[in-house]
Amino acid sequence: MVRKTSVLVVDDDSSMRLAMARVLKRHGYEVTSTSSPVQAIDALSARSWDAMVTDIRMPGLSGHELLREALAL
Repeated sequence: MVRKTSVLVVDDDSSMRLAMARVLKRHGYEVTSTSSPVQAIDALSARSWDAMVTDIRMPGLSGHELLREALAL
């Protein structure tokens, strides 16, 4: 059995987050989505991911700051 590529989707806008997750799932990806960068850091710490799609402007941490945090894990 082939493992699906895992993608973490991070966006505070629920409609954008759900739309991105829906498209990725339709193309066969394993998708987990979260609405905040803090939740994303928890998810990134809990396991490894093949890819992350993130919004740039979010409350708390920006997408750029989240990427720096993810690379430091």
